[in-house]
Amino acid sequence: MVVGRSVTVSNPHGDLRVRLLASGDELRFDSRRVVLNGRILLNTVFERISWNHDLGVLGAEPGVRGTVFYVGGRPRLAVLPGKRLQVLPVQLQVNGRVISEPYLSRPMAEPMAPYKVPPGHYFVMGDNRNNSSDSRTWGPLASSRILGRAEVIFWPPSRVGLIR
Repeated sequence: MVVGRSVTVSNPHGDLRVRLLASGDELRFDSRRVVLNGRILLNTVFERISWNHDLGVLGAEPGVRGTVFYVGGRPRLAVLPGKRLQVLPVQLQVNGRVISEPYLSRPMAEPMAPYKVPPGHYFVMGDNRNNSSDSRTWGPLASSRILGRAEVIFWPPSRVGLIR
């Protein structure tokens, strides 16, 4: 899927926005904001913005140019020269094994780095993966926070019934 010049990728540590720069774009930044062509891409009031020019920290191939901006030590924005971004469909894997998910209407569009779930926690994902706020956004769920068990499917209406 080609998504144009900007995409946001969710992960357990927060969202990272990736923005492409065209020739002639003017990028200005300091410890409080990042501005592209007069438009604020990232700003902060309480925490400082820091940056580096090593996209390898995000898993980029050697030689890829760009800048990664951090807020509170977490990457929030990456800008790099280019004409198009492409997000490849990904598959859910657990311990290196691909998990079949026939209930998904579309495969996940946003790749995610491998993540080790701490003991006593669950990594939960919504079945509407491309639009869900789940453990990729807010991290693992402590088992002590699970209060019950799902027993009924109510959506879509064609699948209403008890969970077996």
